[in-house]
Amino acid sequence: MLQSPRVLALASAEPRFHFTQEALLREAQARLLGPAWQHKAAKAQQAAQIERLFAATQVHERRAAVDLLSYYKRVPGTGERMAVYATEAYTLGKAAADECLRRAAGRREPGDVTDVSVVSCTGYGAPGLDILLARDLALPRRVPRVAWPLAISGTMASCLPW
Repeated sequence: MLQSPRVLALASAEPRFHFTQEALLREAQARLLGPAWQHKAAKAQQAAQIERLFAATQVHERRAAVDLLSYYKRVPGTGERMAVYATEAYTLGKAAADECLRRAAGRREPGDVTDVSVVSCTGYGAPGLDILLARDLALPRRVPRVAWPLAISGTMASCLPW
């Protein structure tokens, strides 16, 4: 008997660092405009433009896997950023997947999972996050996996018409 697809459990995991948009705005202005920019009249227009851009996002709070206020004091290379991504994305993905399986416990087992979908807008890795999670959660090898690499899109990914 063919059963209709259904979602038995949903879960998410959030990065550990929390920032207000205001704190990130002030940090961006300081880094882009230089030290003591508030005391330089020539920088006022640029500061206002940056502030309008931040306000236009209508984002009030952000979460990140790294402390953004210190992580970019020295600009890390691509390899370093992808290494952080590999560790942090796996940690968050595994936490969310474990919670999903916990919520479905008693109704389904990991071997009953029929599909895995992973969305990331931050980085790349090989093997992909979907492959690592399916392996470590002991999902059947037959499980189709879909990975949506929305790289370099950041929070804009939520605006895509899907």
